[in-house]
Amino acid sequence: MKKLITGLVIGALSSSAFATTWTVDDDGKADFDNIQAAVDAATDGDEIIVMPGTYFENLNLSYKSLTLRSKDGPDSTIIDGGMKGTVVSIVGKGSTSISLEGFSVTNGTGTESNITGGQDHIGGGLLISGGTITIQNCRISNNYLLINTPSQGNYHVLGGGIFANNCVLTISDTNCNNNVCEGFNDQHDYTSSYAFGGGLFSLDSTLVIDNSFFWGNMAISTATGAWTSTNASGGAMCVLNGSATVSNCALYDNMVESNAVVGWGAGTPSLATGGGFAAIGSSEVTIQASSVTDNNIELTSGQTWYESGNSIAAGAGVCAGSLVSLAWLNGVPEVSIELSDVSGNVILVDTARGSNAQGAGIATVGNSPWIGTMPLIANTSIENNQIVNDGGLYDIGNGGGVYFMGGTNYIESCTVRDNESPTTGGAFYFEETNYTTIFDTTVCGNSLVQVVGDWVSEGENCFSFVCKEPDYNGFIEDCPCTGDIDESGIVNTIDVLLLLAVFGQSGESIGDINADGIVDVTDLLIVINNWGACY
Repeated sequence: MKKLITGLVIGALSSSAFATTWTVDDDGKADFDNIQAAVDAATDGDEIIVMPGTYFENLNLSYKSLTLRSKDGPDSTIIDGGMKGTVVSIVGKGSTSISLEGFSVTNGTGTESNITGGQDHIGGGLLISGGTITIQNCRISNNYLLINTPSQGNYHVLGGGIFANNCVLTISDTNCNNNVCEGFNDQHDYTSSYAFGGGLFSLDSTLVIDNSFFWGNMAISTATGAWTSTNASGGAMCVLNGSATVSNCALYDNMVESNAVVGWGAGTPSLATGGGFAAIGSSEVTIQASSVTDNNIELTSGQTWYESGNSIAAGAGVCAGSLVSLAWLNGVPEVSIELSDVSGNVILVDTARGSNAQGAGIATVGNSPWIGTMPLIANTSIENNQIVNDGGLYDIGNGGGVYFMGGTNYIESCTVRDNESPTTGGAFYFEETNYTTIFDTTVCGNSLVQVVGDWVSEGENCFSFVCKEPDYNGFIEDCPCTGDIDESGIVNTIDVLLLLAVFGQSGESIGDINADGIVDVTDLLIVINNWGACY
């Protein structure tokens, strides 16, 4: 019995009970004057507290469960990679738990890898692989990930600010800004460059991101050779496989740019998706109580020699799906957006031989059968997104607000207004969708034909050419689509039949269009005079 009690007591005293707290100060008034020395000395469960200063280091935190935190926060405690590789590398395994709190992480240039089976350059600021990792109250900024293709082949630049692989990653109260991942080819034909995740790229991971800001990040792919292709995705974030929950965050002023200066043949496209957020592969993503605003896609090409354009840009705000035919990108991503704002996002196209711009605000795309889907967009504003043709002779723009290439999609209690498309579908463009449903949604003030494609109304929708502005009490008058009794967005035979079913009734009635207290011939004439689509 005495041995049993002793064993229980020892077991209760976990490693944290014997944990050591180490201090770091670059002026020498601590246990260590550099962070890496403290990390090397620490064991599982230890805490390292770093005093204010700029620490010119490239840290390696591997296979230890640690808390590394600053004393006074990221404004005064900076880890500077000196443009000599990844600033902080965190390699863990299933049981590894690492917390990084209160640092600025800057001036990283990433690490060479073959994680996709190709030639990769990953993780400008943070490179995370394995374990359970927490990033709290940090500033991941001004990291620059570049690969200038040294030979023919496929090159992948992944995660200008943060690269996460096969881990559980929680990010909170953090700024990720002004990071760049760029694939550049100026010397080789038959070469493709892929730039994914200017701010963050996640592969096979579980992400929880809360109360954080992603701004000014860029994913850029440029090529000048023949038979080359450029592919860029996810200005702020790109998630490949795994899952992500993004809550109370702001993604703004991020950019995706894809530019093939010279291309020969139909196999040489420029592709660009997800100026703010991109989900590809088998990903499950929820964006809630967040804003995705003022993000941009720039799709350009110079002299190209093929009969018809095949460059594509999609989803300057949010995009689900990939346009790249690579096995490691296959899968059906699902993105839900709730209680959010997707506004002011812009696709700018200027190509010599033509392109397709799709869904300036939100888009689903893909190569069959791997086409993204939006199972729920709810209580979200989709406003002032636009596709701009900046001079390309054959450029086409569809879906200023939303473009669905396929999938099963549901839109509920949203406002879709003042979006612009140069071709058609100012609000919505639905192409070959399996099933798209719209309920209790206001659609108004969008350019050209507001809705194109097949969809199903569940009622309570409002479609109008002109948006009604709220009065001084914030009240917006009822839907002005006169005669649309069933609120389907079309005044048609169904509305006539509904009116005739209550013909002659007095008092409040769905058929009393002019609100004069009786359903009569006057109401029938109003329906007939407003015959056709409200949009």
